[in-house]
Amino acid sequence: MPFVKVNLSAVVLFGTLGYFIAGPVCAAVMGAASLGILLIWQLVATQLVFNALKAKLMTDASVRSSVIHRLFLGDANALRDSAGLKATRFYMIDTHVPLAFSMGASTGSSYIVVTSGLFKTLTRLEVSAVIGHELGHIKAGDSALNAMRLSLSLFISALRIRPIVSVFSNMFPRTTLIANLLLKPECRADAFSATLCKDAKILASALKKLERGVRAVQWSALDTVPFLANVAVVDPFAAQESYDRPEQSKTAYRVAELYRLEPESKAA
Repeated sequence: MPFVKVNLSAVVLFGTLGYFIAGPVCAAVMGAASLGILLIWQLVATQLVFNALKAKLMTDASVRSSVIHRLFLGDANALRDSAGLKATRFYMIDTHVPLAFSMGASTGSSYIVVTSGLFKTLTRLEVSAVIGHELGHIKAGDSALNAMRLSLSLFISALRIRPIVSVFSNMFPRTTLIANLLLKPECRADAFSATLCKDAKILASALKKLERGVRAVQWSALDTVPFLANVAVVDPFAAQESYDRPEQSKTAYRVAELYRLEPESKAA
């Protein structure tokens, strides 16, 4: 559904622009061209991201030599099946930064990417809770456009126009209302994980560990793909800001919401 909305918006926008430039024929051509570009972009975006981040598909054969990865894949596949998202596949990036994010929609192929650092930071149950969180994003449609957003971030970095883009993005005020709207999908995915894993405290523990973990490390990929921070379970940039202003910690808010869910999850 999000991709359909993007397609319709692009067709209307460029079709209207074409109409004012040269009439209905130009409107039809520009509308169709915008739709074609978006369709091609959607097809190649995921692979562009995987190539840029050097992500590797996790299969029974590829994880055979690692007990930790083998257990993870078994747990993740079981959660995926319980969530009704059997088309979801799992990829891993070899880096010490503890991150996880998702791409794709519940109606088609979807992907969850984890880093090797995630296994060094969290327990087995906590990693499963993080996977539940990402499955919640996929189920709700939050991840449908992530591959396109991440590939756009790569494109902006390749053109070396990120400073210009940053100037424009910094012009928009960061109000409490906007912050609360951005947190809603995260809290919704947290609640989905708590229900799927039947314990809200596990994800709460994972979030606190991840916030500490992403503060302590640097990852060069965040310089070229800064949007990656926005789609990660815990935003590294926000985690760093919360160190100086703990009262504004997004993770603390999410943890509090999870503890609020705990009596309900126990009763169930």
